[in-house]
Amino acid sequence: MAKLLILIVLAGAVWWFWTNGQRRAASADVREAARLLNLRPDASREAILAAHRSLIERVHPDTGGSPALAAKVNRARDTMLAALDRQRIVHEH
Repeated sequence: MAKLLILIVLAGAVWWFWTNGQRRAASADVREAARLLNLRPDASREAILAAHRSLIERVHPDTGGSPALAAKVNRARDTMLAALDRQRIVHEH
């Protein structure tokens, strides 16, 4: 019985550390994306899209920019929009 209790406590601790680690990593990704787009991490969808559009016009390969930088800007937009969607889902439930 004591072994089972220890196993349950250890499993709970592992789960807690794993989920909190993922949240911290996700928030760090959003902060990095916001920094790249020159926005606040809690920016609105419209602000994210406007900042992306403005920046991608300057860094897009068709206008002489870098394909790698354009991909990074697109990932930043996707990261911030995904965070907004996750936040919306949490607040709806």
